[in-house]
Amino acid sequence: MNKKIIVVIAVAVIVVLGVIISAVLVNGNVVVGVQLRDDIKSLYALNEEIDLNSVILVSKTNNGKSEEIAITKSMLTGFDTSNCGDFVMVFSYKGVELAVDYTVIDKYYHTVYFNTGNGATDFSIEIYNGQKVEVPDVVPEKKPYVFLQWNSNGEPFNFQSPIYADTMLDAFYNVEDYNSIMQLVESVNYLVINIDPDYLFAEGDKDIYLGKLQSCIKDLSSCTYANEAVSTFNELKKGILDCSSYPSKLTAQKDGLLSSEYFLEDRMILLGLYSNAIDQMYHGTADGKAVETLYTETVTSINEIMNMEENIAAADNSREDSFTKIRNAFEDNINSKLYSIQSLADIEVIFNSAMVDATNAIGTHQLASVVSDFMLKLESVQRDKNLQALRDAFDAFDSNDYFDYGYCQIESIYLNAYDKLLHYPGGAPAPETTIQQADYAMRSVPTREQDIKNAEYDKKLKLRELENFYVSIDRTGMKPTQIQEINALYNEGMALIQGAVGTKAVADAYISTIDSINMLIQPK
Repeated sequence: MNKKIIVVIAVAVIVVLGVIISAVLVNGNVVVGVQLRDDIKSLYALNEEIDLNSVILVSKTNNGKSEEIAITKSMLTGFDTSNCGDFVMVFSYKGVELAVDYTVIDKYYHTVYFNTGNGATDFSIEIYNGQKVEVPDVVPEKKPYVFLQWNSNGEPFNFQSPIYADTMLDAFYNVEDYNSIMQLVESVNYLVINIDPDYLFAEGDKDIYLGKLQSCIKDLSSCTYANEAVSTFNELKKGILDCSSYPSKLTAQKDGLLSSEYFLEDRMILLGLYSNAIDQMYHGTADGKAVETLYTETVTSINEIMNMEENIAAADNSREDSFTKIRNAFEDNINSKLYSIQSLADIEVIFNSAMVDATNAIGTHQLASVVSDFMLKLESVQRDKNLQALRDAFDAFDSNDYFDYGYCQIESIYLNAYDKLLHYPGGAPAPETTIQQADYAMRSVPTREQDIKNAEYDKKLKLRELENFYVSIDRTGMKPTQIQEINALYNEGMALIQGAVGTKAVADAYISTIDSINMLIQPK
């Protein structure tokens, strides 16, 4: 072989080997990742600069080598402390980026001002951002009131809450409680001045009464809260009445009457009058004249209650009137032409039974009960007829023809109308109108087929509304991951709405998507 050719081939081989070796060397040093060597500061005050001298970046190549890199300003973007908030700074090196979150606050230290409200002893404390302020040892004074707590914006301040801004705390005193307590003290003083013990109490109870008043004034003056004072005042009123002769007089009156024979209904009325009066005496006003008036009125009402003999005589005198009421109601219903032949027969049976019961009734209570029961039974005849008509209208609807929510709406209309008919008080709307309105409303509920057709229009509307909402979202300051989550929720919501069957499913898909996106974009 020619020597020249051999030389050329050798040179070509050397060149190719050089290219291959160079490529291997170059590709073996490609930077594939960067990270910070040390934790970097993440909290800055307004207009504070970052100290790049303390930041070291560590790069990693595809051949596993690491290198520490000093950061320059040209390698940093996104760092701006001119506004408060949460932001992201980005370090770049040979095409590889590292994002780091940071926060800008107004200042590192905040002032907590304590306003004592007495114009003399206000003070303040400096607190580092995010730390808690301790409850001051100083207890402010503002006579004659008692200090209760420190408030912020009118509400009790929680000393376990971290401080992130200058804060004003106001001393809160028992001003309203104090004023309420003083009113009660004045009420007791009124009793001391205006009530004559000779008028209200027996001879041995006068000193006890006056002693209770003086003791109560002392106890009230030592109270801090109004509820304490009210409790003390109520104990005073009960103690005064314990000394009074009126409760014992009323009890004797009640016991004397109950020794006679009374119908059960009248005994219950008598005991109710007595219990009500005793309760008012012990828990109402402590004014003696008011207690006397209550006693007199209660005794008058109790004396008006008839004993058994008087009650039977009164029933005999009013029996003919009861017959007339029953007969008139029967004739009015017979002549109304609202009933079927079977219903008229039922009414006649009810009438005959009521006349017998009224004849045999003993006492006014039993006689009144016969008349009342007859009226209710008359109403039930027509009511049962109306309820059956409504039930027939409801039974015409098949639940299989409706979505669950549609049939539930029909059931709700039916039950509402049923309740109106069952407790019909008379007047408008008449039962026939209630049945007609319910039947029309139930027929207005879309069937499953109609609901699916309606949903097609709703889909177009909700898809457009969701798109408008998505476009209107302000993405300023959002992290890339947050924007990606919003996009995913939007696409998922559009698919859910498009695939929904029925108007409720469309609405649920739309609302759940809006709620999910709002939860993501709202500040935490």
